[in-house]
Amino acid sequence: MNKIFTLFCGMLIFFSQGISAQTDSAKKAFERGMSAYNKERYSEAYADLKIAALGGVAEAFKPLIELCSDGDYDGSGIGNYQEAFSWNLMAMNKYLEEGANNKNLGVTCMMYYDPLCFLTGDYQETIDHVLYGYGKGTPRIPYVMNQVAASYLKLGNISEAIDWLDSALNMAVEKKDNISIHTAKALLSKIYLDKEDYSHALELSKEAASEGKVPLAAYVYGVSLIKTNNHPDIGKKWVKLAAEYDYNSIFEINCFEDEIQKYWRTIMNKSF
Repeated sequence: MNKIFTLFCGMLIFFSQGISAQTDSAKKAFERGMSAYNKERYSEAYADLKIAALGGVAEAFKPLIELCSDGDYDGSGIGNYQEAFSWNLMAMNKYLEEGANNKNLGVTCMMYYDPLCFLTGDYQETIDHVLYGYGKGTPRIPYVMNQVAASYLKLGNISEAIDWLDSALNMAVEKKDNISIHTAKALLSKIYLDKEDYSHALELSKEAASEGKVPLAAYVYGVSLIKTNNHPDIGKKWVKLAAEYDYNSIFEINCFEDEIQKYWRTIMNKSF
């Protein structure tokens, strides 16, 4: 009996030492990863932060999500939204495992879930989750409202898209959130472009393209100039700008790239 008890205690010590060593290894990987991250050695940082996250370090998830979203994790500059979304889901599981006590991790999960749903093309989930959050008292934020509007637009529900854009625009004006103002106007201009109402499309997209630097607005403005034969050569330059835009933010409205690229290919060799 004593031998069995001694063996059992020995096994407990062995496993606890193994878990402790694994935790220490993960923490050290996190420290190395953040050191590399802060020095902008992103590929190196990604490798260590990945080890840290898989080893249970909750603080590793936020930089991992950002590295994948921005395309810095492999130096390509091309966001891997599916990978980022996978890390966000793992972060959510970690948050639940810890009994929802890690507030910083909870903020990370909330901050990135809806934008990543949007960026991975799950527009209905974007809408449903935001509406669920609002029902639970989540504060309304203009850029998220714009993403919901864009989701409705991609799903073909124009009336809902307009309602959300009107609300987002009013709130953005109140908060003096110029980025969200320009984004809302860009999306509204796209609606008018699809209706072939080029005068309103021009009016709404001009400032959003020139001052806001919103690629969708640049596209709408360029196409409208071409369609109205109003300086179509300048319009071509605007479309080119939109087609060559390098998206670098998880919160940008970048769900019309295929349409923009397709239109650019039809006019890139055309003279006006």
